Amino acid sequence: MTTTDKHALAISMLQSELKQLYRKCVDADQKLDALRKDGKAKFAALFDKDSPFEKEARHFVEYLAELAGDIETLEQEKSEQWPHHLKLLLHKIQMMHQLLEQFSTSLKK
Repeated sequence: MTTTDKHALAISMLQSELKQLYRKCVDADQKLDALRKDGKAKFAALFDKDSPFEKEARHFVEYLAELAGDIETLEQEKSEQWPHHLKLLLHKIQMMHQLLEQFSTSLKK
């Protein structure tokens, strides 16, 4: 398998991951909106300013859009930085999963 083939496979897997995250993000955003209507969830952003996300957003789908853009950028990347950019992207996806899980758990309490 060539490096190009490996990159294409990784991109395909990342795109599938985002498709799975999409539904979770939409559901979580609906719950956040309901909490805001009740006067709760008054925070300015889901992730801290020191997170690897460039955006500061109040909705999960906005961060998901950033991830989609990161995948598009990675798909065009041809330099030696590809592994570094992939590692950063995977870290951001992991952070998204963790926050979604924490949010889901907090709603069950």
